[in-house]
Amino acid sequence: MRLASFRTPLADVPGSGFADIASSTHREAIDCAAWWGVVKGFSATTFGPNGDVTREQAASMILRAVMASDVALIQGAADAFTDDDGSPHEMDINILAATGVILGRADGTFDPKASITRAEVAALVARAYKLITGDPLATGPNAFTDDNNSVHLADINAVAAAGWVKGVGVGLFNPDGDATRAQLATILTRMLSTWSMRERLRSPASRIGDRGGSTQARPCRLALLRDEI
Repeated sequence: MRLASFRTPLADVPGSGFADIASSTHREAIDCAAWWGVVKGFSATTFGPNGDVTREQAASMILRAVMASDVALIQGAADAFTDDDGSPHEMDINILAATGVILGRADGTFDPKASITRAEVAALVARAYKLITGDPLATGPNAFTDDNNSVHLADINAVAAAGWVKGVGVGLFNPDGDATRAQLATILTRMLSTWSMRERLRSPASRIGDRGGSTQARPCRLALLRDEI
């Protein structure tokens, strides 16, 4: 498997401090996403890379990625769903709903505690990219054989063409499978790299001084990940 070479010297992205990602094939992506402030751990040393991601957690991770850009977000967005009241992620969900990134279930609910599927992640990151850049991802050829009945087929093909997802085997994507925290970190890191190449990212403010005051946004150094997602 080959990743697009969006790289910088390793020293640009310090380790996250998560002890439980040492053997993960997603380690560098998690370090990158943590450096950008996109993902957070359960503690200073624990990330839980193999755990599932709920729909509300995914909303917050994706919003943090969007906030790395200069896009204007709707503050004080109206309450979009009734079934996420009291959630610590409710404000993030409302902002993404107001910008069209989150659409919710067909019955008008959001289902915040449900695990997010790989197909749903593809749809959310494709919409987030359009929000940031103003341009939709380029359409791609049919990348997988097991997602032809998915309502997210076009988004899956687009993010596959962009190099953000690779599948779980020859011709397979497992669209209805649950996305893990490590996998979502990797997808968001690849997306950040694409945005950075378009010079639409700002360097994290807390790191600017560490690099001599540079405000030039740089993508993370990514290894050739052995894991396919």
